[in-house]
Amino acid sequence: MCYTCRRMVARTSWCELCRFDDLLQARAVTTSIAAMEFDVRLCAVGSPARSDPDTHPGRPPFIVQVDITDVRDLAEVLDEIIEEQREFDRMLGQRSRVARTAPILTVITLTGAAEAVLILALLDW
Repeated sequence: MCYTCRRMVARTSWCELCRFDDLLQARAVTTSIAAMEFDVRLCAVGSPARSDPDTHPGRPPFIVQVDITDVRDLAEVLDEIIEEQREFDRMLGQRSRVARTAPILTVITLTGAAEAVLILALLDW
């Protein structure tokens, strides 16, 4: 199964750039390369040809392929692309953890404040 990221690609001599066991990371790297305006596609081993990658993702390894003329340029920056994507994923993970704990802390704070107000009201009674 192979698909082209977000744009039509003319006849291209595809060459393997890298492999991933994680489909999400492979998609993220593929999208980053496409955003740099290189022809790129993602292939999954063992899946039906021309299938939708969202419904038939295949099995690892997931192979990122680029035009053979772009391999040298992309190989030089591939580690940076992967590291930036990992950092972005870490940042999103931290943000989602903070977003989940914020409502809990708000409820605890409001409950504590309400209890303090009730205790003060009872003391004045």
